[in-house]
Amino acid sequence: MSTESTEARTDSRARRTMRLIGYNLLTTIVLLVSIELGLRLFQLPTPATPPRIEFGSPMPSELEGFYAADSDLLWVYADYAEQVAAAQRTHPSIVFMGDSCTQWGRYDEALQSIIKARNPDALFTFENVGVTGWSSWQGLQQLQRDVLPMRPKAVTIYFGWNDHWINFGFEDKHAARFIRQRESPPGSPGDALLSRLRTTQLAERTLLAATDFFADHSPLRVSLDDFDANLRQMVRIAREHGIMPILLTAPTSHRPGREPAYLATRWVADLEDLVPLHQRYADAVRRVATEENAPLVDLHREFDQLPQQELDRFFRKDGIHLTIEGDRKIAELIDQHLVRAGLFWRIVDDEPRSRALEEPRFQEVIEGARLLASNRVDVWLDGNRLLYVKEGRCVGSTEEPEEPFFLHVVPLHPSDLPESRKEFGYDNLDFDMADDRLWLGVSRCVVAKRLPDYAAASIRTGQFAEGSGRLWEEEIRF
Repeated sequence: MSTESTEARTDSRARRTMRLIGYNLLTTIVLLVSIELGLRLFQLPTPATPPRIEFGSPMPSELEGFYAADSDLLWVYADYAEQVAAAQRTHPSIVFMGDSCTQWGRYDEALQSIIKARNPDALFTFENVGVTGWSSWQGLQQLQRDVLPMRPKAVTIYFGWNDHWINFGFEDKHAARFIRQRESPPGSPGDALLSRLRTTQLAERTLLAATDFFADHSPLRVSLDDFDANLRQMVRIAREHGIMPILLTAPTSHRPGREPAYLATRWVADLEDLVPLHQRYADAVRRVATEENAPLVDLHREFDQLPQQELDRFFRKDGIHLTIEGDRKIAELIDQHLVRAGLFWRIVDDEPRSRALEEPRFQEVIEGARLLASNRVDVWLDGNRLLYVKEGRCVGSTEEPEEPFFLHVVPLHPSDLPESRKEFGYDNLDFDMADDRLWLGVSRCVVAKRLPDYAAASIRTGQFAEGSGRLWEEEIRF
């Protein structure tokens, strides 16, 4: 009897627990539905609307017609992708990075004219990838994604205006994260439905706002510390990929008491802060250049030393963008720095001059060597090593690999072969041109490959491509 009573009480408690869970679940569903309906009734929050990012130009209306959204870079001009793809095929000598002062500036063309006038045979090509309204944060993303595959010899880095304009709630780095979250494709139909709920959108906004609140918040698009860090990263990443970074400070004609009044409407909180604020960002560029030992063209200081009459001639009315004469002045200052610092010939190719300068060094490399074969690549025997001499520049980077080489050595005495190779009758010493570079010049590339210590009866060497077979081959008997 007591057992039946105990079971009845247990069953009753289980039913009450289930009813309680059901009531709580129903209440939660009703509450969420009410919140969802309320948010939709008042159209809060607006679905898929990114936080506003303030910049001088392009204006929101211009973004629709002349610019395209980019989940990594926030925005790019309409034909940006096509331009970048073409530059990644042609590999310009130098890439000019920056904001509207670069995109709409003419100092790139002026520098090319100066170089060609002085060195008619010079091989100098450039690509201007500046984008209106960009900050150093966007420049850093662009360098990593788009500029590195262009494989230029140098990049100029010209930022510092848009970084210190005010933001409307989110710094560039946080705004980009939010936009990527909004644009990421849902993993399932359930995810897609969940992402369309206003309740989910409200939770996302709340979480992002909380993250931004507890983080070090800056009222500017890019804080001074982040500006410094972005420049350092660009310098280091460029160097890691064999590209020379050239930092430029942003020049201006602004003077205390003569600041353009329109900038107080959207760009700076107080006009009196404009000149010292821009000075701090220019100082950051100088500091990075000094501490990273990077080339610096201090345009800000050079223009600051000019009389007001010349500044008025070099700058447009906004005191930010330059006239054609001002761009010519920038080009002259860049050229003078490259020549004085001995960096000019690291960027500019002069084929006849390069060959003339490199010929003595090349003769030293092959001195005493014997030419064995001449094909797409010349093969020389230098003691106990083979020298592979390729006309033109070496390639072999991850972006543009050289086709691999095969080298098969047949010993004079088969017993000299390692046990693992005796069934084949030859030693396999295949290699890539990037592995054993002896000398890299503008007009030639020399790779050395050591032969085995045993006496060789013959070698077979050449190049092959995946899917295409052997491109060329030579058999050489001793």
